[in-house]
Amino acid sequence: MPAKEEILDFLREIFPVTTTLLLVIILLATVHLLGGMEISYFILCLQVIGFCWMIYLVFATYRVGQRADLSRELEQVKEEKSRLEEETLRRQKELEDYFLLWMHQMKTPITAASLLLESDSLSADSNALRIKSRLMEINGYANMAMSYLKLVRNARDMDLIKVKLRPLLTEILKRYSLLFVENDDRVVFDIARSAYVLSDARWLSVLLEQLISNAIKYTHGGKISIRYDLGKKILRVEDTGVGIPKQDLPKIFDRGYSGFNGRATEKSSGLGLFLADTIARKLSIKIVVESELGEGSCFQVIFP
Repeated sequence: MPAKEEILDFLREIFPVTTTLLLVIILLATVHLLGGMEISYFILCLQVIGFCWMIYLVFATYRVGQRADLSRELEQVKEEKSRLEEETLRRQKELEDYFLLWMHQMKTPITAASLLLESDSLSADSNALRIKSRLMEINGYANMAMSYLKLVRNARDMDLIKVKLRPLLTEILKRYSLLFVENDDRVVFDIARSAYVLSDARWLSVLLEQLISNAIKYTHGGKISIRYDLGKKILRVEDTGVGIPKQDLPKIFDRGYSGFNGRATEKSSGLGLFLADTIARKLSIKIVVESELGEGSCFQVIFP
């Protein structure tokens, strides 16, 4: 605290007591002059009052100095807190930038390997198809991580427009066509050409991709249905896969939670459904899950 502020604080501290003592002195002087108080008693009272006032000044000086020290320490703590916050934000941004760069670089060899596997000599080879499927999964995880980092960094970067559901979902299904073939899954696609919703196209695509990817992950030799109810504005992604245990249902959208199925197959990162739920809440979309173990799952995406 600056010296000027300390002086003002000291004056504010002693003003009430000093004023009171001055009033007492005035009262004693009045009694001495008008009431006949002996001068010796009057002087004694003044000495006592002066002694008390000196003691009080020492005490007030100590209190003001202590407050000044605490104020300086508080300012130092605030400055240190601000510095640490800036340092944390800087390191977080550097970490995010690093992972974004790393994932972009990782996608390059994935794309190159996929192009090599497209050659005629390998296109019919079963091993090549399996490698292509695994590369697709790796690419999907990289995209998921990139989407998560972008969502955390640009949480408000969303543009609400009319999004046609049929072409958006068709593009997602094309990307995963190889996995449908590998898993021997049948796809039922029932989306009217006129169906649209008011949403952010990019983030809605990420949300729906996570739900479809999740259905593919746990469905083998079954059926995956994607239907949209125009009247109720509900999109259903339903599968006949392994289903979700009842005890896992309340926690499937928690970050990092893989559940019984994820631990059993070692296919779950615990990030996909968390990402879908985070995007849904930012887009004012509700996701409702119904599932029976061994019978499949139905994810209902309810639009506002």
